[in-house]
Amino acid sequence: MAGIGLCEHAGGIRVQSDAWTVEHSRESGGAWSSLKLTHGTGQNLLRRPLSSALRFVHPDASNDLGRFHVFAEHFEKAPRLKIEQSAAGVAVVIAEGTFTDADGKTVPVGYRRRTEYHDHGLIWTTLDFMSDSGCDDAVDVLAFDLELQAMSDVFVRLHPTQAGGGDLLGARGWFDLSNPGVHFVSRFTPLQISLYQGGVQGIDLFTGSEFSAWDTAFKPEAGRGHFAVTSDSSGVSVKLSPYCMAQRRLKTAVRGVLSFRLGMSLPELQQVRAASLSVRRISSALSDEAIAAIARSGAKVLVYENSFAEGGAFWRAGAYPPFDEAGMHALARVIETAHRNNLKVLPSVSLHELHPETAVFGARSREWMHTAGAHLDMIHNYRGSGESGALMCLKSGWVDYCRQSIVTIVRALPWDGIALNHATYYPCCHAGHAAAPWHTDIEQLQYILRAARETLGNEKLMLLNLSDSPSLFAENLADAVFVNAAETGIFPLRAARAVVSP
Repeated sequence: MAGIGLCEHAGGIRVQSDAWTVEHSRESGGAWSSLKLTHGTGQNLLRRPLSSALRFVHPDASNDLGRFHVFAEHFEKAPRLKIEQSAAGVAVVIAEGTFTDADGKTVPVGYRRRTEYHDHGLIWTTLDFMSDSGCDDAVDVLAFDLELQAMSDVFVRLHPTQAGGGDLLGARGWFDLSNPGVHFVSRFTPLQISLYQGGVQGIDLFTGSEFSAWDTAFKPEAGRGHFAVTSDSSGVSVKLSPYCMAQRRLKTAVRGVLSFRLGMSLPELQQVRAASLSVRRISSALSDEAIAAIARSGAKVLVYENSFAEGGAFWRAGAYPPFDEAGMHALARVIETAHRNNLKVLPSVSLHELHPETAVFGARSREWMHTAGAHLDMIHNYRGSGESGALMCLKSGWVDYCRQSIVTIVRALPWDGIALNHATYYPCCHAGHAAAPWHTDIEQLQYILRAARETLGNEKLMLLNLSDSPSLFAENLADAVFVNAAETGIFPLRAARAVVSP
């Protein structure tokens, strides 16, 4: 639990790092009652305690929708609170209680919320709905109810089955929260909701790699929930209900143990550096004179990215060594010349691509492949008359191969770090990776990024191309991030050590 302190007191449990402070309140069912970002405004980001709830509906002659009765986590006044430490040394706070209404009445459904505080601003919370006798009449099962102070922007990655995306990798978009209203609403579980207040503070929310429970815990098909981001004059509301048929009064049973896991990340970095790394990309073994000219132009970092070349040698994703003996000598000369000219030089490596001409492709690619649809074949990233590689899913054996590749590449030559492309996660429905219908590889991506940081240490650079999807966890780990190599200045929080454009 290095870097994270826990303090149990009469009012609950305080969890604190250098960058944020969270209060679990006994008066609010053990849920978060306060979230303060040290390097943000320093004020409580929450308008009311984080909660979950069950809603029931009764006919009402004065209202066509009916009269709703709410039993919520934060109404529990005598929760069981405790601190644990996982085998890996992760700080854990557990809160247990019974869903209660505002008058203190209960239903036969308990809750257990387990919140894990990892390093680099990463938090995982797992909520269990528990009922031995069963509760058959709920019309809304709200697993995550977050009321925040005013925010300026929200980024959403949609469920993989939803239309609107320009590609098989899913739809996503930014929404302006400055005007009150409904900014996002869907029956399908979003993969990510990230909220930002200008360049000051923010919070990321995302489902775990295995999110089938969000889709099918109550019904065998996805699309029976209610997921929304709304705002008004007092702030922003985020509601994540894996089952909500309240308007149609279609009831469901809460029986046994139903678990819903959600990840969160908070910004940790104290201040923003200007985009001063001045990155220049090169795609071949340039001459000594050309490298010296780049240095004279003011560049500080070279990124060697050679994922495809027409009719010539290129670095096939997943292969090492990438070239023959002469090619490797030329690559070593580039590094030596760059250092002689006070340039740092990094190789560019894809976290999701494997080239068909690598030895391992024929043996393992069908097992590791990213699957965008049950009846779709492998996705290839085509380049001219060839390709840079086929997409693999990190929630497979590919994660170990990818991690070892990073270690091998970084240690084989005197690189000054590594630049990681496709440093995002993708929805996948490969039956060999996780429970149907869908999963992502977000937790495996986080593992890879953390492992890369440990391999590099603090002396070497890690640059991340986030492929259009912001990530506070990535910002906390990396020396520089950019959302898309073709765009500049679009990252809203700017909390990373540097936000660079090539």
